[in-house]
Order: sequence, then structure tokens, then C-alpha cells
Amino acid sequence: MRLGVLGPLVVWQEGTAIPPPRQRALLSLLLVEDGPVSLREIGRSLWSEAGSVTNVHVLVHRLRRWLSEAGIGEIRLTPSGYVLEVPVGTVDADRFREQVGVGRQSTVSERVEALASALALWRGPVLSGAPERVRNRRDAHRLQALRRDTMVDLVETCLAVGQADRLCHSSTTSRPPTTTPGSSSAIRRAGKATSTCSPPTRIRAPRTCPRRPPTRAAGTPSTT
Repeated sequence: MRLGVLGPLVVWQEGTAIPPPRQRALLSLLLVEDGPVSLREIGRSLWSEAGSVTNVHVLVHRLRRWLSEAGIGEIRLTPSGYVLEVPVGTVDADRFREQVGVGRQSTVSERVEALASALALWRGPVLSGAPERVRNRRDAHRLQALRRDTMVDLVETCLAVGQADRLCHSSTTSRPPTTTPGSSSAIRRAGKATSTCSPPTRIRAPRTCPRRPPTRAAGTPSTT
């Protein structure tokens, strides 16, 4: 069983159906948060108005049942709120952080492979499709920032070891997330280094003749 938050929420397990929307939103919230989530935070994140304590308890109960049937993990109540406990390596965000850490501690030659592997786990913005208040959680923004910094590290490492050609065919640096001055500079340098890459083939659209205005019969007064 694997769970993905680096893009739309996804569950990789044959025979396991995705839970209903509200449970899915709660699952997303608990997965992206690095720590307990209070009853109040759950209510404010999942309802247009603060959900009642009863609503939250019912939702947590239903998600617990789904997790138990899927054999994924369990939701535990702490003094600070609810926390989702899953086996190590279950969530793609955890594997991403681990790979980035490995890359930053590796030799320069090995760093390229580790960082590229980490960035390859991304399928889009964090939890795209989830409620806005879930996507805008602080820990979701931290993941996006780590992705951006890792892209910059990969670009700079490729340029340092003379592997700029790898960036020609890499989707990890083609569309970076929101940039900072430092990341923009690195992306520009990557663009210059890869300017000799073969451009993609373009298919020319057939030319079409412009539509001519209808002909006005002689003697017919103009409407303009």
C-alpha cells in the first residue's frame, strides 16, 4: 500500500476504493500535516464554516473504518489532536524528503541521480484537487518550497559536473513551481546550457482563409 500527496491524492493498492470526498479531504489533511491536527483545525479546513465537534468525530470514525479495511494505518488521538500513523515509506512525501536528504549527503556525481529520483515522485502541485484550506496548509507550502530548492540543487549540480544535457530531457526542471531570485537565476543558467538541445517537432496547423463578410445587395441601405 502506498499513498501519494505529491499531486492529486492517490492510493496505490489493488482492490482498494478511494474514500468519499469528505473522508478523502480529511485523509489529505492528516497526510500532509507533520504533526497532530486539532478538532478546530479539521472543522475549519473541511467545512465552509467551522464544523461541529460531532461532525468531526463522525468523519474521523468513518475514515478510521476505511483505513482499517484497507490495512493502511490508524488515526490516533493525542492531547494536541489527531495524527495519522502509517508504515515508514508509505507516503510519497516521506520518500521525497528521504531521497533529498540522501542526495545532499552524497558525492557530487551521485547527487544528480538522487535528486532526480526525488523529483520524479512529483505528479503536480501538492494535493491538487483537495479543498483550498487543505492545500494552503503550512506543511504543504513547505513541501512545495523543498521541491523548488531541490530543482535548483539539481540544476546547479548538473552544470557543475558537466551534465547539462540531462536537463534537456528532464521534466523536473521544465516547469518549476513558484520561483525566488536564486531559483530563477539557476533556471536561466540551465536554459542557456541546454540551448543546444534539439527543439521539439512542431506541427504546422493548416492555413485557413479568413471569412469574408456577407455581400450586401445593391440598393440595400447600410446598417452602420
